[in-house]
Amino acid sequence: MKVLIIRTFPDQLNIGSYNVQEIGLAGALRRKGVLCDIVLFEKDAQSHEEVLADGTKIYWRRGINFVKNGFFPGLRGIAERYDVLQVHEYDQLQSWVIYSFWRKKPVVLYHGPYYDRFNKGYNLKCAVFDHLLLPWSGWAKRNVRVLTKSPLAADFMRSKGFTNVKAVGVGLNPEALKAVGVGQNLVTLRMADVGFNPDVPEAENYVFYTEKTVSDTAEYPKKFGGKENKSVEKSLQNSDGFISSISKKNPVGSGDSGKRTVELLYVGKLEPRRNTPFLLDLMEELSADPELEGRIHFTIIGTGEKEYVRRLQPRMDALAKRGLLAYREKASQQELGGIYRRSDLFLFPTNYDIFGMVLLECMYYGCVPVSSVNGGSSMLIRDGVNGRCIGAGKEESWFCAVKELILDPGLRQRMAEAAAETIRKQFTWDAVTDEFVEAYREAVKH
Repeated sequence: MKVLIIRTFPDQLNIGSYNVQEIGLAGALRRKGVLCDIVLFEKDAQSHEEVLADGTKIYWRRGINFVKNGFFPGLRGIAERYDVLQVHEYDQLQSWVIYSFWRKKPVVLYHGPYYDRFNKGYNLKCAVFDHLLLPWSGWAKRNVRVLTKSPLAADFMRSKGFTNVKAVGVGLNPEALKAVGVGQNLVTLRMADVGFNPDVPEAENYVFYTEKTVSDTAEYPKKFGGKENKSVEKSLQNSDGFISSISKKNPVGSGDSGKRTVELLYVGKLEPRRNTPFLLDLMEELSADPELEGRIHFTIIGTGEKEYVRRLQPRMDALAKRGLLAYREKASQQELGGIYRRSDLFLFPTNYDIFGMVLLECMYYGCVPVSSVNGGSSMLIRDGVNGRCIGAGKEESWFCAVKELILDPGLRQRMAEAAAETIRKQFTWDAVTDEFVEAYREAVKH
């Protein structure tokens, strides 16, 4: 079977980044014996072709950008060479033309966005699209296979009248993580109180160190803790001057009762959509709780519009002056691997997110997610099993959920192990691809 993935978004995709979804999916399909190539939008250069190391061919096509919709002249000639076409997003105009009118070719539609009151611009666009164009897609609604990135997106597509809809999620590519150094030769400074190292299946109850370090300026001893009831602190400092205090954890049963600093992490843009003010509210409330004094440390990695961040800065500075917060605008993917490893809880109170890759990443490393209900969390998190998923308007529930996880190392252990197992068994591209292959076969048979 030969599959052509057509990414119609009119932007220049950086295929060198570690987890390009189209690249990850195509590679996994090829490993399963399905030949897969990709069409991508070329913004500046002339149309050309590129072949990746695994044989995946990328057709870079000089396209037309019409109000954030990409069009590819001459696309039909390429499509004729393949058995199945996969297009993205029901409201992309090129996708709509293909899934509605190219009926001689089996088509699978992969969709991510969903309805949310916060996403007013997208809601308006869909309302116009649904009124003017979707009525022409009656055949597609009955016949085209639709795969979605989340249950929320699946419900959204069913509300549009599509009948063959299934939520399959998004995959993570562990090999791509290794290619940029994430997961290799990095200091493991997390979950030692529960004895969990996601790269060692049967990890013992102590902190793991390696001779290699996260950066040239960080050095750690080749020494294992585990017998003495001590808590030793070390700093992680990279070439940009970012310093984050790290508490080295005592083993389970060491007599410490889990009373050590718990690392809480946020990675992402600072913006209203990501609910950053509430994130700071939560941090301030937790830091004011007498039971949690000396028990918590926050790390924020991300930036946003200059004026918006400037307004938040005094609140972050106040936490930083108390030794409770480390803030940095950016971190490399290699650095993030180490940061995820040493973090215990990942806070993700976003108002809207199609599928936060940060959830895949944090869970892969055994960092327990506490998230709002969004695309990624609705697919990945089983509330109370491998993380916490909290609905909108439940601010007090956030505080209680996070506090419980801070005070209960055993609960963190169970959720951390379950989180890592969820991603490694169900949400690598090799695992997710089975659903795509099934959809392609059904499309061909129909």
